[in-house]
Amino acid sequence: MKPAMEAQSAASSSSTSARIKTKTHSVADQIKSYLVQLDLAKGARLPAERELAQALGITRSILRRGLDQLDAEGFIWRHVGKGTFIGSSPAGTASLSAGMDSYMNPHDLMEVRLFLEPPAVGLAAIRATTAELDEIQACLENSLKASTALEYEHWDGRLHRAIIKSTKNLLLVKIGELFESARDERVWGKLKERSSTPERREHYSRQHRAIVNALLDRNRHEAESQMREHLIDVQTDLLRASGQA
Repeated sequence: MKPAMEAQSAASSSSTSARIKTKTHSVADQIKSYLVQLDLAKGARLPAERELAQALGITRSILRRGLDQLDAEGFIWRHVGKGTFIGSSPAGTASLSAGMDSYMNPHDLMEVRLFLEPPAVGLAAIRATTAELDEIQACLENSLKASTALEYEHWDGRLHRAIIKSTKNLLLVKIGELFESARDERVWGKLKERSSTPERREHYSRQHRAIVNALLDRNRHEAESQMREHLIDVQTDLLRASGQA
């Protein structure tokens, strides 16, 4: 009788383990589908766990089990203290912003963006290929269709990154990656959350549209002017959210 009970217990334990594995794989597939929908590039940082769990309608503990599975599959990789990224971990990887966290506060970031991004969009107006302009326009259209603040923030970042990439200036592209790294920091995320209302997103979308239209017209000066106006508004909103305005 005892061996039979032990066999039954082992079978029950095996069945429970199988159900947990199946559920974990199901959550992993759900997370993967959502990340694919966001169209994150290889090396891009995932949204914060809290935002991902909220977007997917699951608890953070369930989310972490799914992320563990995706990590094991090589779909994502983790950098301690920096976050989770798309793709497998490159050998000897060090975050581009390593050691710079103390400099990368939102106020300083916006000052530097105001120095660099208006001239950068001016270069883009001259140098962007038709394919790159199509990509920029696609990022804009996807941001307009975003149903959540998280999706909007993602396509907002993709739009600015695509513009900088189209300058063909490798140093600017690397600096743009630093900007993206800073946007992922918790302090920035909290400020964006406080300042990002449907009304502000609608306002930013109108500004993005004006910037993209100027790029399509190859109007360098108008593109620079529109980008500067946009960044000043973003800076003002972030300062207000931090209580400094």
